[in-house]
Amino acid sequence: MTTTMVGYHQYHPMETPYESSIASTAHLSGFSSHVLGIPPSDPFLDDASDFEYDPYDDDCFSDAGSETSLDSCSMRCNPHDRPLDPFPSPTEETTNNPIEMPDTQSAAGLPTIPAEAGLDSPPRHRIFVTEHEREYHAYRAGKYVFPEDMKEKDRGDLAHMMYTQLLEGELHTAPLDDPKRILDLGPGSGSWAIDMAMRYPAATVYTMDLSGFPANSPPPNITPIIHDFDLDWPFPTNYFDFIHCREIYGGTDSYQNLIKKIYKHLTPGGYVEITEMPPRVQSKRPEAVPSDFPLLRHIKLLNKALKVVGRDPEVIDHLHSYVHEANYIDITPTKTIAPLCTWAREARWKDVGRLNMLNFLEGLEGWSLAPCTRGLGMDANSVKRKTKRCNKGIMDRRMNMFCEIMRVVGRKPVVGESITEEKRALPSPAVIYPV
Repeated sequence: MTTTMVGYHQYHPMETPYESSIASTAHLSGFSSHVLGIPPSDPFLDDASDFEYDPYDDDCFSDAGSETSLDSCSMRCNPHDRPLDPFPSPTEETTNNPIEMPDTQSAAGLPTIPAEAGLDSPPRHRIFVTEHEREYHAYRAGKYVFPEDMKEKDRGDLAHMMYTQLLEGELHTAPLDDPKRILDLGPGSGSWAIDMAMRYPAATVYTMDLSGFPANSPPPNITPIIHDFDLDWPFPTNYFDFIHCREIYGGTDSYQNLIKKIYKHLTPGGYVEITEMPPRVQSKRPEAVPSDFPLLRHIKLLNKALKVVGRDPEVIDHLHSYVHEANYIDITPTKTIAPLCTWAREARWKDVGRLNMLNFLEGLEGWSLAPCTRGLGMDANSVKRKTKRCNKGIMDRRMNMFCEIMRVVGRKPVVGESITEEKRALPSPAVIYPV
């Protein structure tokens, strides 16, 4: 295991975050151009049972003959309500330096930004540990079980596009009213935080992660914090108007305790919004899926490995209960059935399926390596071969594969607010199906 310094994405304020995402994912390696675009006129395949699956049959690909590009397949994924005049290019003087938190940092207040270390002693947020040709965070090494390299950040951009497409261009479902302080836990590629900083230019958007913010020059109202959010936070209580969590189950030892901590640091009346989509893949037509289907076999193995390393993918089934137990009110749980590949009828859902397909093609190896090698003692090359064999299944429309996305919104009561049974109720998740 070695350490290496890696470069970060450069944020270009004159591009929309979607354009930056498209540019950064244009170099997807190992996949020919037909993977990246499926015309919206594709017929919906109603009968998936009258065929024998062959993992080496090119006809199982999603539109193997199409030669459209990533740009053309993403044309309908532009969010609305973008600011007309983006921030000017940040200068060297205004570039945000991450604030590094010592593990023993008290929650009494915010520390000052430390001076940058010299080249001979790089700051820890720029140091990564190389393991099986992927890069992982070095600060509190091993805590987060997924990579944090450029390939993973490109995947994060794709995932952000998918989540935003699901919300029809919105960045959240919580009913925010002029938030002043926003916190993004585990910002990943940074796309959501950048979009929020542009959407709410009067707000300060904090990010908290084990490594630095992935953009060299984020908008001036973003403040990155280097810290393990399972530890005591370096913020006062009752501080944030909105706290956002997405795809962070791989980085917390206890989601239940984290949700309680979020409650403590929300201002009265503030909202939390949690979104998770662990790699649990199912089929709309399970009777059509062969028993030896490589993708489902590997997902079963991966979920076992995740549990061994303490990262339970079944946590999404309990998130709304955890939020309720932590005394939030106005809880709104939503489960979305997200297609994997382009089997849905409606163009918007096809886009979601296409982006989810790319999300899995880019992400499955990274999601699998550390859990399977550390947790199950598997050989890294064997893990890579297994994930590669899953690619055709990921791109097979006829299998009608899907994932479940759980989104939970909750509000911290205002002091003196009358809490009715209706406000404290825990409704069953509303289920949104693709069409």
